[in-house]
Amino acid sequence: ETKTYHPGPRVGHAKLTRYNKYMPNPKIKYLVLKNLINSINRSVDSDLYRNVYVLNTEGQEFDALDDGENSCAYFVSCILAMHKLIDSPHAVVDTTIKHMLEAGWYETSNPSPGSVIYWPKKDGHSHIGFLVNDNTVISNSSSKR
Repeated sequence: ETKTYHPGPRVGHAKLTRYNKYMPNPKIKYLVLKNLINSINRSVDSDLYRNVYVLNTEGQEFDALDDGENSCAYFVSCILAMHKLIDSPHAVVDTTIKHMLEAGWYETSNPSPGSVIYWPKKDGHSHIGFLVNDNTVISNSSSKR
């Protein structure tokens, strides 16, 4: 079943506090949701999230994301981490969801722009992306590159 996650109240508050301490004027507030949605929209057609290189147990280097074929978790988690909405980027959907929940995200039946959409495993892989409006979800669809 498809699930939707949205940041809880403490997620936004904690992140605003982190950003605002770096603002030169305390009256200037970092707009987390607006900046998150802007980053998501501007990521369309980017190759930035297609590759993560790792060493396997035999010491051989390889692209863990298979040139973008398996990069949805990395795409979502990089953007969330950039805005301090989770701890760090992750290459696996389950780990990304786990760390979102630990950071205060919650499952919701009322998604709104910036929510993360999760699709259950199909052919061995689950998938995640961002809701940007009522009719649009942005992810790393390799078929639309």
